[in-house]
Amino acid sequence: MIFVCGSLGADPRAVTRAPVDRMATARRTARTRDVQLLQQGAIAVASAACQVEVATAGSAGVLLFRPAHAAARSDQAALDALAQGFAAGGGLDASSLDGPFVLLAHDTATHRAALANDRFGICPVHLCDSHGTLHFATDLNALVAADETPPALDPQAIYDYVFFHCIPAPRTIYRGVRKLGPAECLSWQDGVSRSASYWRPRFAAPGESAPDGAALLAALESAVDAQAGSDCGAFLSGGLDSSTVAGMLKRTRGDAATFTIGFDAEGYDESAYARLVAEHFATDHHEYYVTPRDVCAALPLIAGHYGEPFGNSSVIPAYYCAKFAREHGVGLMLAGDGGDELFAGNTRYTDQDVFETWFRVPAALRATLKAAYRALPFLNRLPVAGKGARYIQQAEMGLPDRLQSYNFLNRFDPSTVFAPDWLEQVDTAAPWAAWRERYAAADAPSALQRMLYLDWKFTLADNDLVKVSNMCELAGVEVTYPMLANGVVDLSCRLPAETLLVGGELRGYYKASFREFLPAATIDKSKHGFGLPFGVWMQHDAGLKSMASDALEQVASRGILRADFVREAQRLHQQGTAGYYGELVWILIMLELWLQAHGH
Repeated sequence: MIFVCGSLGADPRAVTRAPVDRMATARRTARTRDVQLLQQGAIAVASAACQVEVATAGSAGVLLFRPAHAAARSDQAALDALAQGFAAGGGLDASSLDGPFVLLAHDTATHRAALANDRFGICPVHLCDSHGTLHFATDLNALVAADETPPALDPQAIYDYVFFHCIPAPRTIYRGVRKLGPAECLSWQDGVSRSASYWRPRFAAPGESAPDGAALLAALESAVDAQAGSDCGAFLSGGLDSSTVAGMLKRTRGDAATFTIGFDAEGYDESAYARLVAEHFATDHHEYYVTPRDVCAALPLIAGHYGEPFGNSSVIPAYYCAKFAREHGVGLMLAGDGGDELFAGNTRYTDQDVFETWFRVPAALRATLKAAYRALPFLNRLPVAGKGARYIQQAEMGLPDRLQSYNFLNRFDPSTVFAPDWLEQVDTAAPWAAWRERYAAADAPSALQRMLYLDWKFTLADNDLVKVSNMCELAGVEVTYPMLANGVVDLSCRLPAETLLVGGELRGYYKASFREFLPAATIDKSKHGFGLPFGVWMQHDAGLKSMASDALEQVASRGILRADFVREAQRLHQQGTAGYYGELVWILIMLELWLQAHGH
């Protein structure tokens, strides 16, 4: 990941080096570059790991920051056009730029400024206003360290964390600090800021012609070729996307180092599939088996690294896989993230079609069935009839709310989870509103495409990319995402819904396109990934039990959560479904470890 920080002010005297210097000092990894002065009234500092391109037009200047591994790519022509457009009073449309970046523009004549990040928010941008000056940084820890008075925790953000297992943009864990969403541009003038999306895809309508599979192969080969470096390796879980990236790396570079994580836990270890792919492409393959002891060792380190609480348990295998690659001399990892969200690979997409069938039943019959269940409640207790009742209940939730039917805060009343005084500071409807707003914003004719667009933010930008990018950074390697190259994304948007799910099969178009490239077992396997068997391990491993018990005892004493709920979560985990309730225990543990690591 890159590190960029800076300050913008309408009055040049309002912008001082002090906050920028403190941010750069707080960033302990790469040494900083020389200060880049756009014009009077703007300061930006980048780490030595950044590639920087500059364009000017009249009184306007534009800086483009990219990871160092993108050094072979130049966007000078596009950057010149952006500078000219900004100088003429236009906005900052960064949709033509590919890959991860942070874009900064400033016009001294009009005292205007703008900040934008890439289409998927691979490069995060955190912001806070202070006395007419806008401070920004890609590292939240560094931004907070620059403030002589640290900001207070935001109760709403903690509620959102329990709801989403992360804190989605634009909120951060701190009051008064926000972050850009994916493909978002912030315009700033005279102390007033406004945010808007600069790019929103148009999804294909039913019946539109789809590009053939050869075009997808070519797009992914081009993306891997453009993003790979000399000391490059690839994550390999054995699934469709990581297998494709590994195979393309071998094809374009002639050699490929691949890395996978295994677990000694039934139902979680997918290393055999990764091994099969490695043999198929003849990669230089490496495997590391994560243990419960590894989990205990890494958790405090990981919690301290993140700028805010993060609850995806796959951070552990992601970290150890990246660390394992670094130990084998790899400096850049290629990740397969994004394929499921572009090409419809998550089971929830087909599950929702089953529920949507309910609305194709005549309205009069639907009303009769619902009335029967209300009038005869004993039906709910019968095996078959009870399933029907639960089906109707879920179907009636509608999209996108139905996608949250298994959410902990949908299963548990928030008043039984959070302490009363804490809950009074929270809008429990806010996560639902953000969820619905994103779903409704999609320029898409089908529910499937709207779900994809929803996942581009909440599953990718706010979660999976945060997981992989941060764990690679902690391990000391760079990471890039060929699946999210503009050419691949734009091609996916040209696929109508019926092409994405051929005959209702997940990834139907993708599988047909790659059937001659990937092993048959890879094409036909069910989706898995680097899931961590934390819930299963914690039922039996003494070290994990002790660590979890200590963390849960501490978080229960903070006045955020109800102590009886924390105890109930422990009981449900030990007596209920280890995977589901293990995830609940995990997010509570990670909240406590983050609070401890950051002095709260």
